[in-house]
Amino acid sequence: MAKIYEVQPIVFEALTNDPSTRGDNFLLYIAVLKKFIDPKMSLESVFANHKTLGIPSLETITRCRRKLQERYPELRDAEADNVRATDEQEFVEYARKRVD
Repeated sequence: MAKIYEVQPIVFEALTNDPSTRGDNFLLYIAVLKKFIDPKMSLESVFANHKTLGIPSLETITRCRRKLQERYPELRDAEADNVRATDEQEFVEYARKRVD
């Protein structure tokens, strides 16, 4: 797996050059993946060889996004922030419920 400090500049570049990646984690993930894979590779091949390719996890990429957006507020997306806050509240409610 790619180390977080190696991934951070790639995420920063994507957030800076493509504003659509600021509010959509999947678009951000695509932008990062382009740095690691041949675009002709099948999705199955990409996932089957993710370790060999050094592809960072979605979680690593979103952690970098959050850290960078904390440091550089101009890279935030207000609409996405609102959605994420709502989703966070829903998760808190879910986490507090007992699962039977």
